[in-house]
Amino acid sequence: MKVLFSLLFIIASLIGGFIGAGGNIANLWQPFEIIMLGGSGIGFFVATNSEGGIKQFGKFTTYFFKQPYCEKKFQSVIGLMFQLHAVYAKDKKALSNAIANPSADPVFSKYPEVLNDEDAKKFICNNLNLLIDSGSSISPFTFEDMLDAEIEAYRKEWIAPYKTATAMTDTFPALGIAVAVMGIILAMQYLDAGMDQLGAKIGAALFGTFFGIFMAYGIFKPISVKFGKYAEEGELFLNVIKTYIMCMVKNYDPLTAAAVTNKDVPPRYKLDTAVLREKLQNDQI
Repeated sequence: MKVLFSLLFIIASLIGGFIGAGGNIANLWQPFEIIMLGGSGIGFFVATNSEGGIKQFGKFTTYFFKQPYCEKKFQSVIGLMFQLHAVYAKDKKALSNAIANPSADPVFSKYPEVLNDEDAKKFICNNLNLLIDSGSSISPFTFEDMLDAEIEAYRKEWIAPYKTATAMTDTFPALGIAVAVMGIILAMQYLDAGMDQLGAKIGAALFGTFFGIFMAYGIFKPISVKFGKYAEEGELFLNVIKTYIMCMVKNYDPLTAAAVTNKDVPPRYKLDTAVLREKLQNDQI
């Protein structure tokens, strides 16, 4: 919600300043300029994105309403991996059954933040399956390379909304100029009309430039920066999971694996190692 509030604050500041300076708010309602600029922007968005890219953009937009990563989620994934590691140490077949249907598994059900993250859930289940089936025949170096390649594939998907929003930032000012030029061409038809009518047409043309710049730097620039952070945190989250899986590959005990993994958690989300150990031992994560 913070993102939406910030965008509304930007809009309110601009409109409030305009009215405070004596401007007539009715002059900011130029529906045909909005149609030209908005339609061109939508066309650019669709033309430069695949269906998957559009869906990913929509998914990132939902994060405005609910933060995708937080301290609890990073702690939860360590807790989940700790529990799955304990199952793995006792009975690999039981772990195989758990990851075959994580939604019905009681261990996964304790960690809804991770269970509801489809990308993280797939990453965990697919790679634990690989560890169970072929872990002994794959060297730790090769296994780590495979995990890194998969994380890179996710990163490329997640960075797409950021690139799209950045492209929209670059494009909207140019579209605004195009709309303004069209408005000036239209205004030329009213040279022999009264100054009020001519002034209104020129004002509408200038609105096209304003609206293009506003959409670029008032809307899509903040969105692109936020999308970049979402992609970055998604990669950090998968790297935390990767670290724990590599600890399992190297046959660390669960508590040691959790402590090592905790070192990869971003400082803003990290627990002290002693606190983490205590919580894990008391089943508080």
